[in-house]
Order: sequence, then C-alpha cells, then structure tokens
Amino acid sequence: MSGVNMENVRMTFYSWTAGSLGQEGSSELTLELPVAPGCTLKGLLDDLAGRYPLFGRDVYDIASSRITQGITLFLNGRSLNSDQALETELKGGDLLTFLPIIEGG
Repeated sequence: MSGVNMENVRMTFYSWTAGSLGQEGSSELTLELPVAPGCTLKGLLDDLAGRYPLFGRDVYDIASSRITQGITLFLNGRSLNSDQALETELKGGDLLTFLPIIEGG
C-alpha cells in the first residue's frame, strides 16, 4: 500500500469482549490498528472477525453484519445503535469502545 496514508484507530474491549480476541482472563484490552482512508466500521469489524473467530461469533456476527445482542458499541463516546452506523467512515484518532451490557439488580 505504498502512498496510502494510514492512521490508527484505537479500540478498547471490556470484560468478556477482551476474551473474544484471545485475551482470556483480561478485563480490558486496548488495540490500535491502522485504517485506510474510506474504511468503514463494517470493514474494520469484518477484518477483526476474520482474524479472531471468537470475536466473529460473540461480538460481531459477520454472516449478518450485526453487532451481537449484549454489546454496546461507542465511537468517540457516542453510542452506535443502528445498523446504518456500520457504514460510518472511520478516521485516524477515532476511539471505539466495546462494552458488554450489564444486567441485574
């Protein structure tokens, strides 16, 4: 990719979502990955699901292109709730947070 200016997106995974990336027993994991201009959230999630099968099963269902139930995804502190959010274009410096929904009383 010579000549392509790629900047990093930071992703933080909490609780069991960190385990979906092979970090069993970790309560928090932060990754930084480069994204090319025009990369969408869907493209990044597809890439992660291809690299990490548990992520593709437990966090992001690659077959249906949907965040699984039980996960709230934030981009720069704002919750992404709709399927259209997957078409959001990412840029260097963005922060994605994967937070499991906590239930109970």
